[in-house]
Amino acid sequence: MSLLQEKNKPIAAALRSGAAFTNPYTDVLNYIDWRVNTVASNIIEPLITALCLTLGTPPTGLTPVFTPSDTTNFNTMITQIHSEVALFRSFSNQLSGLTLSGEKTLASVLELTLSARDEPSTWEEGKDNINTHPFYNVARTLLLKDEIIRNFYTWGEEMIAIVAYFQNITAATAQLLLLPEVGQTAFIRDKISRLYHLLYTTREYLATNRISDETGWATVQREVSIKILAERIGSYVSDPHMNKVLGLVGSTSLKSVL
Repeated sequence: MSLLQEKNKPIAAALRSGAAFTNPYTDVLNYIDWRVNTVASNIIEPLITALCLTLGTPPTGLTPVFTPSDTTNFNTMITQIHSEVALFRSFSNQLSGLTLSGEKTLASVLELTLSARDEPSTWEEGKDNINTHPFYNVARTLLLKDEIIRNFYTWGEEMIAIVAYFQNITAATAQLLLLPEVGQTAFIRDKISRLYHLLYTTREYLATNRISDETGWATVQREVSIKILAERIGSYVSDPHMNKVLGLVGSTSLKSVL
């Protein structure tokens, strides 16, 4: 009998083509890579410097307002975001089936979660608690993709708004001149801090969601290993060599149930 049934050969052909699956995160990951580059220190710093000069003089006590520490922090954070995007892209390519090689591919995820099920019956979204289903533990980023992607775009749009504020020197100057000098400094610093916080949040969100699924994978994998061993360990007892090994490593509580 052929390893691949005739009816499944078109499916195999589609899989080999590399066009069978798509990664729902591809567009937003490209967006993040592009967006964070538009708020790099070499773009933001000149805008803030120009704004301060238009105000008449850099606010007292903070010259320049965009400090050398800001330059270092922004550049470091953006580099880290690019690294996290690359990790998330590789992870989600496997999880979505776009990449069929690796440990956490769609095929292995489906097989693993199926093995981890307590009940053999089919699972339907809304029927069982999604939070307790093994697939949720290893692929929550797919199940929650709409919410996750929406958050990335929301933070990106806020970054755009802050950059636009500094770019519109006429409007920003008119607003800031209504404030005392110390108030101007505080307002600009708040914008810088918020922009950095958005970068930090983006980095952490990328890492947290990826790590959550990777941790879930280890948890489900352990559960499957337990079930396999529980099913087979009884047969090992009848084998004199295996029974000797179990005698050496098995606890009293285990031996009492064998």
